[in-house]
Amino acid sequence: MTKLSSVLVLVGACGFSRHAPAPATTAASTTAAPAQSLADAVRLVCDATTRASNDPAFRQAQDPAAKAPILGHHLKDGVTNERVLATIDAWTNKTNDAKRAELDALTKEAGLTTCSLRQIWEAN
Repeated sequence: MTKLSSVLVLVGACGFSRHAPAPATTAASTTAAPAQSLADAVRLVCDATTRASNDPAFRQAQDPAAKAPILGHHLKDGVTNERVLATIDAWTNKTNDAKRAELDALTKEAGLTTCSLRQIWEAN
């Protein structure tokens, strides 16, 4: 028997078939959650100020510069929309004016009229 024949016999004995077995299904895989809408994601981003204000570290910080990173930790809370997450990630390398412009565009596209995060950013 040649080496190739030996390998094929060995692979065949291990249960190899030409067709891949169907993936196992579970209740979790058959009931995937719907994608988060842009409006829902932007609402969560805009409400980051509310979540941050409930954070003891945020309440204890006196200086706006000390509050900014704490607020930043709450920007993604509950957000699963890939586009919004990517936008937030990109903010680390952008100017404040660029961040505000992008937040304004997302807010408008999401159909929201106000955004408390924008108001905080404007004040600082």
